[in-house]
Amino acid sequence: MTTTQNKGKLFLIPNFLGVPKNSVLSAESIAVAKTLKYFIVEKEKTARKFLKTIEHPHPQSMLVFFELNKHKRHDQSFREFFDQNILHGIGLISEAGMPCLADPGNLVVAYAHKRGKLVHPLVGPSSILLALISSGFNGQNFSFRGYLPIDKSLRKRAILDMEKRVVKQNETQIFMETPYRNQGLLEELIQWLSPQTCLHISCDIHMESQENHSQPMIHWKDNPIVLHKRLAVFCLGNPKI
Repeated sequence: MTTTQNKGKLFLIPNFLGVPKNSVLSAESIAVAKTLKYFIVEKEKTARKFLKTIEHPHPQSMLVFFELNKHKRHDQSFREFFDQNILHGIGLISEAGMPCLADPGNLVVAYAHKRGKLVHPLVGPSSILLALISSGFNGQNFSFRGYLPIDKSLRKRAILDMEKRVVKQNETQIFMETPYRNQGLLEELIQWLSPQTCLHISCDIHMESQENHSQPMIHWKDNPIVLHKRLAVFCLGNPKI
């Protein structure tokens, strides 16, 4: 793909999951990323590492980044960066896996649509979908709940609501937590959920330490795993077997 073809487009660029050698990006994703010089990212350091891994042909000093995360939001400086550089083509890079899922990238896409610019999604891994297909739970009716509330009472309410949806609607519930809170979340799930409710955990996807387990809560209580500071995706569901 030439630079000319990139003009006026926002490219949604997936990142590797886990260890790059164990994760796969499409040839188009890598080829497009190599043609771009302007990027919107969550963390510049991570994005530079990604571009170095795929052997971006331009020197790092020539690449331009705008950080959009919980510390730097969708403000006037973002709009100026987008408007000034979109004619060259801009890449939106996720921290890991697909952009716009559990990260603020959707704000960039919404602004691109508002400005009448073309949005071009590229193919790459998604920890959310990989966890779902590894669970054995319903893959036709599911909901991604993102990160649960930090407040304990609100978190408990969200967890019990997800359990209710599993029981009444057979709707698989997918959710996440930050790595340093994962162990505490597992302990809360064991404490608050019914013994027969099934929990799936996909941990360290595309890493050598990868684990995928689905079992009722009564078994999680007797056979917990160590999740502290490990990347994980959780699913609640009914395997119907």
